[in-house]
Amino acid sequence: MTSMDRVLHSLVCALFFAGWFLIQFVMLAFPGAATSSGAFAAWPLFMILFVLPYSLFSRAFYQKRTGLMPFGTIQLSSLWLPVISMIILSVATMFYGEDETWLLRIFTFSPLHQFIFVVAVVFAAPIIEEIIFRGFLLNAGIGYGPNGRRVAIAVTSLLFASAHDQYHSPVTFIMIFVMSVIFCLVRIKTNSLIVPIILHALYNGIQMLLLFILTDIS
Repeated sequence: MTSMDRVLHSLVCALFFAGWFLIQFVMLAFPGAATSSGAFAAWPLFMILFVLPYSLFSRAFYQKRTGLMPFGTIQLSSLWLPVISMIILSVATMFYGEDETWLLRIFTFSPLHQFIFVVAVVFAAPIIEEIIFRGFLLNAGIGYGPNGRRVAIAVTSLLFASAHDQYHSPVTFIMIFVMSVIFCLVRIKTNSLIVPIILHALYNGIQMLLLFILTDIS
């Protein structure tokens, strides 16, 4: 890439990210979504019906023209170290984090609504967030050498953690930042999105399972 090509490519990636950010405001059109409880209830269906199609279409459009965001293939050897790191992070968060009681709102939903929520968290969110953050934002640093890559990882992870502002604990913020760094490194090492998507879905799935099990026990 020439210097101008790099700048234009970074701007394109930033525009796709901006589109993802702006589309969140469409959710305000949902009945009652202007309140925190209403937004929490509307979020799962909104993610599946609007944000997921936007992310998949944007990725397909970008991939067709640049070839820089392949889904790639899965190599089991590339999973074990990130999985161990995620387990360590999860355990540390359990001991040093705070209870996120807002998550218990899910148990005020109907069974169908709970199912949609789980689908959004375990399947839709990992696809969306890996395309937007480890896809477009991380790719914005392509062509700027090792330092550009480091800056892209740091900025991507900071914005990813900031996007999860529903969490109250600083420990959780740090955990999300570190997890994003892991996902970025996996994306770079494997040159694919599918591995971080699987890791992300696995983590979210385990967290949802624990939420239901522990709540049922208590």
